[in-house]
Amino acid sequence: MKKIYLVILGFCSIVLLRAIPHIANCVPIFALLAGLSVNYKLSKKTVTLLTLAAILTSDLLLSIIYGYPIMGNYSLFTYSGFALIIVLQQPHKLIINTIVTTTTYWLWTNLGVWLVAGMYNHNSEGLALCYTMALPFLRYSLLANIIGTIAFTTIYRLTTANGILNYLGRLNTRQRNRINNIFH
Repeated sequence: MKKIYLVILGFCSIVLLRAIPHIANCVPIFALLAGLSVNYKLSKKTVTLLTLAAILTSDLLLSIIYGYPIMGNYSLFTYSGFALIIVLQQPHKLIINTIVTTTTYWLWTNLGVWLVAGMYNHNSEGLALCYTMALPFLRYSLLANIIGTIAFTTIYRLTTANGILNYLGRLNTRQRNRINNIFH
């Protein structure tokens, strides 16, 4: 029963993170997905379905609120990019995983922009210009996902019974006494 709440919370979080105003691509979606699949042990199939449903729902919401198109010729790259990063996720080394998945998604989706958006010439210079113009989006996406990974992992570790006990077990007596004094 606990996992259904995580799926609902993950779905709502993705939709809200994309719908509220933010710096372009400065949304920790990959960090949230890694947290759900790694920390809470949701299957890749569940996380993939959750992600695609939440992205579609948020695209519909963005269309209603801001008039953005729901689908475009780039959508294949966007949706398959999310599925690709879920497949690539590894359960260990979360920060490295976050950097690899964020960068892979950026490379894949910007290849799609170059191929189908009609904004760049279809030659090596056009491809280089496409990736150069997209560098600010990569920076914000990496920043959001690295901070998000650290935050979500810390929250998970501190809010699970084993997480708190393991954390407290690593403290020396003086540190434990300080924490106890805060709460008494």
